[in-house]
Amino acid sequence: MGSIPRRKGKCTIINKVAYFCLTLALWPAPAAIATQEEPTILTEIIVEGRRIEEHLSAELATYGHKVEIVTAKEIKRGGFTDVNQVLESLVPGLYVSSRGGRGDYARMSLNGGGTNQIVFLLDGIRINNRLYGSGYLDTISTQMIERIEILKNGEGLFYGTDGIAGVINIITKKITQDSHGSIGASVGSYKATDAHGLITDTVNGNGFLFYGSYDGWEGYLPFEDEDYARIEGAAKKERGYGRNTIMAKYQREIDNLGNGALFQGSILRNVVKADFARVNEEMALNDRTEYVGLLKWDHDVTDDFSYYVKGYYHEWWTDYTRQRLDGTFIFNEALWGYEDFGLNIMGSWFFHDQNELLVGFDYQNYWGEDEIWQIAGDTEEVTALFFALRPSFTMLPNLKLSLGGRYNQTGGNDIFVWNVSGRTPVWETAYIRASVGTNFKLASAEQLYLDEPDWGQGNPDLKPEESTNYEVGLGASYGLITAEIGYTHINIVNMIGLGQDRIFTNTEEETTLKNIELQLSSKPFHGFSFVTSASFTDAKTKGSDQQLTKIPENFFKGILRYEHPSKSFGGDVATRYIGKIASGSFYSERYDTYYGENWLTDFSTFYRFGKDLPHMLTLRIDNLFDDDYDTYGHQRATDSTTGESFLSGFRGAPRTITLSYKFTF
Repeated sequence: MGSIPRRKGKCTIINKVAYFCLTLALWPAPAAIATQEEPTILTEIIVEGRRIEEHLSAELATYGHKVEIVTAKEIKRGGFTDVNQVLESLVPGLYVSSRGGRGDYARMSLNGGGTNQIVFLLDGIRINNRLYGSGYLDTISTQMIERIEILKNGEGLFYGTDGIAGVINIITKKITQDSHGSIGASVGSYKATDAHGLITDTVNGNGFLFYGSYDGWEGYLPFEDEDYARIEGAAKKERGYGRNTIMAKYQREIDNLGNGALFQGSILRNVVKADFARVNEEMALNDRTEYVGLLKWDHDVTDDFSYYVKGYYHEWWTDYTRQRLDGTFIFNEALWGYEDFGLNIMGSWFFHDQNELLVGFDYQNYWGEDEIWQIAGDTEEVTALFFALRPSFTMLPNLKLSLGGRYNQTGGNDIFVWNVSGRTPVWETAYIRASVGTNFKLASAEQLYLDEPDWGQGNPDLKPEESTNYEVGLGASYGLITAEIGYTHINIVNMIGLGQDRIFTNTEEETTLKNIELQLSSKPFHGFSFVTSASFTDAKTKGSDQQLTKIPENFFKGILRYEHPSKSFGGDVATRYIGKIASGSFYSERYDTYYGENWLTDFSTFYRFGKDLPHMLTLRIDNLFDDDYDTYGHQRATDSTTGESFLSGFRGAPRTITLSYKFTF
């Protein structure tokens, strides 16, 4: 097939001038605001007990890993209503694109790796696995988030399989010692609504937290008028969703057991009805229910020895309905989903002063069923042993070094991975960090067992993807400026993809992902701060000059922020540019189709009032200039008149306005 012209955005001269001026204003700065305004999040930890898992990501940053933190404060002041939107706007070096606006699937890229090479966690519990590798963050409410941790680079040592590109860990709200709570609501464009409430307290040593929310919207038309015109009887329906979330937590501190212990339990329930529209169908509906349960025991036995034991259960089931334009069903409430349970044990032992040894054990069990894609082989077990040694050097007290390994046994594949990382100051406020290690990704159930002739065929003989990851960063603070440049190099052997015969196969040649990330942040004068980042990616298979599909060649992010010294009002202006992205092939036909190459700008402002500022109003405007652009990629359809195949691009969300109110007590 020939190339299909990329749809041009409505980027007028005025918009271009605004983009240019805003980019100039933002250019001296990326790195999440948390890095500039609150660097202690990563380097100085107030530890109430060892709490190994709770502080793991911050400790990894001190040992040379690249870690970003998004806080609840940033989410709140920005008026965000969608997790993918938070990641898209606030995390430098992470590409995120939602298919049809809020509450939809998203495609991501980190260090040149794709969505299925990122591990997604909720309170340390994996929410993607070998059976279903994508990250379904559309079921998570932003109001329940305490912080989001983004670990950039291969993180197979502590987090297991599939983390070739990195890890995203969403941490939910914590139980407080005193009575605390909040209620809030929002309304917005396309009949968006939201209502939420939280209360937490500790009574006689028993801590409780209850959270509930509803949010949804009717959405917008996800395709262009000319695409609908090519389909006889096309249903021009908005793409919307509705979501209910309930969460309950309990904890009990036990002070008279060694140096103290903490028992925790939590249960989360999400119910979502989400439309995933297609230009040539009447309906594509997911009616989904998800449960995430956790029991955890943290115990500080002595000043030198601590451990935790965590058990979890996760189930994710959807009834999937797709209806043709003539009213007949392709699928009618077809079952699709999985159940996942496991055990994680980890201990920390300090010996000979500040030398530390971490040792752990993982067990995971997955079971899934899919009536949509005919997949066999629906059960998987994973066991792993891992360790990390963190030596202390008397002669080099500021050097932080860690080395470790992990032995994984799963699906007939026994694989050992390792990691060495370190960080040290080099002069005054400058530092250098580096990490090198190996990681691997198992083939998904789809890649192994899929039997859909019109889409693809599985291959039970697939080998795991194996990678060697190198990462180095140099950073410094000088006066009002903080800057870092990082380089990541990932070599992948046995990369899995669809061959020309539509059968999943391992590539014969090595695939290399190269990424340069620049970050610069500053607080030039009182109340103002600006942050910017730029990422340049070269992701190719040896012998090919084509960038891997769905991976942007470059992208930029910038945020200009203001907060009045009284903290009563402020606002953000955020802009981002997405470079050229290849859509790739569809079914048995090859399309040289691209999207991206567009600018987007968002605006938010807040106002706090009342004694101690408990009330907060937030106004958020996404896609401020109402630019027209493609997002996520394309889908194939057939022209009713000519019978020819054509690609229909997913239309990005138009300008949306959201007004929110929140009362904290």
